Amino acid sequence: MAVLIGRTLDSSRQHTRPPAAPTPEGILRERLARGEIDEEEYRRRLSALHAGPLTKP
Repeated sequence: MAVLIGRTLDSSRQHTRPPAAPTPEGILRERLARGEIDEEEYRRRLSALHAGPLTKP
């Protein structure tokens, strides 16, 4: 019985994935939720993220 429990616990660890890295959008949402930025700043930064990388002149 103890062997079966040990195998079950060991196999469940193999299927567990580490937490995914936060996305830039997710970080912005968290900052908005914590009150670090207001809605206007959130929308401005989100728009900048979706616009893509800046090009140098």
